[in-house]
Amino acid sequence: MSTDTSTGPAAPLKAVVFDWGGTITPWNLVPRQLQWLAAGALLDEADPERAAAALAAAETEIWSIWAETSEVASILTVPRMAADTLGVELPDGLADEVLAAHLETMAPNIHARPEARRALAALKERGLLVGILTSSHWPRSWHERLFEEDGLADLLDICVCGSDLKRAKPDPDSFLTVLRMLGITPAEAVFVADSPWDISGAQSVGMRAIWLPNGLQEEEGTAPEAIVTDLVGVVDVVDRWLDPVPLSS
Repeated sequence: MSTDTSTGPAAPLKAVVFDWGGTITPWNLVPRQLQWLAAGALLDEADPERAAAALAAAETEIWSIWAETSEVASILTVPRMAADTLGVELPDGLADEVLAAHLETMAPNIHARPEARRALAALKERGLLVGILTSSHWPRSWHERLFEEDGLADLLDICVCGSDLKRAKPDPDSFLTVLRMLGITPAEAVFVADSPWDISGAQSVGMRAIWLPNGLQEEEGTAPEAIVTDLVGVVDVVDRWLDPVPLSS
């Protein structure tokens, strides 16, 4: 289902770029400390819950930095931050084991929306470029694994992660980076997101925006060109933009 609030013609559409968390993939609502429990057991066998709390606090800190400044701190820094807090050693290789345990905990709980492959495939069939721009501080390899598991990897022309950037969404440069890599102008692209500030960020550089509300964030001030309730709705909106009804004279 979709609602189109755009008025008048726009530049021909060449690409649809999606946010990831909350848009392609529903939000994972597992408490952060539980997400780190298996990893905590590796960092401190005697008190894994305390270690998990330190790991969760470290990740919360780097998310807070992003929320306040758009600056990205990689998740790779989390084991060191937690080890310093706990006053424990972090031998060579242990940080990688901690992060791997965290990913194995997270992966079963993170899946693309059921309609994601159908929607992205439909956009590709229309000759459009399809990409993802995410603020995630996860390494690219983690995302590539999930895209493969969700059957989306072959449908993506580009994926830019927060860990690839100095400043992530909603900083304008993050959107401009994707556009440069795709070789298109802002007016030729639409950004699809669940976050009101991502909608505003995309519009600030001249992109059109489609909003997929998540019900978790305030809606005030959000003025997208279209609103949808699922990813298939994105295809419906794009079809109207690709073949607009002529304005009556």
